[in-house]
Amino acid sequence: MISIRPQSGYDLAKDSEGKVMKRANVYLIVLVLLMPACGGSGRSLQGKYSVTDVNILANDIEVGESVRVEVFFETKTEGDGTPDGVDLVVRIPAELEYVSGTSAIYDGDTNNSDRYTPQLITECETGESYLIYEFQDFDLFNREVGGAGNFGIRLEARGVSPVAATFVGATAGDREGFECGEQFAAEENEAVQVLP
Repeated sequence: MISIRPQSGYDLAKDSEGKVMKRANVYLIVLVLLMPACGGSGRSLQGKYSVTDVNILANDIEVGESVRVEVFFETKTEGDGTPDGVDLVVRIPAELEYVSGTSAIYDGDTNNSDRYTPQLITECETGESYLIYEFQDFDLFNREVGGAGNFGIRLEARGVSPVAATFVGATAGDREGFECGEQFAAEENEAVQVLP
């Protein structure tokens, strides 16, 4: 049996339903009221996850030449305007290749500190590759382009084989991913011609 001294203020033997239960109830109420402030699963997100545009900064390139690709996307935001993390998948067709180390978050003032490497690059036997970016909230904080919840990434792609037209496509969402052999449904895409 545990004995608690009366001078501690918790004499369970004399006041088993009084002060102790009232204090426990007060602590429980305070805990319940503070839970939403701790960022639990009850947060309210506004907006949507989607790719809004894909731009290739040339109509045609030659084999061996690089071109800048820009992908603009939006993500949901919390009530205070903080962006929610988002997954972005960019499809590079077989006629192009991603130039390693060229990805950067595009916020109109891109410099070396804005570099952002894809978390995964999947290269398929068919020749196309998929760049998978897993943006966290803090990656996007204060990086908006043109308004709350709107962001961009830029990268370089190099021509590897001639084609009249080939498409770079992208999609965004919560927990996006891609594996070779799956059908890729791009939300937006842009064409480029690769000359010999």
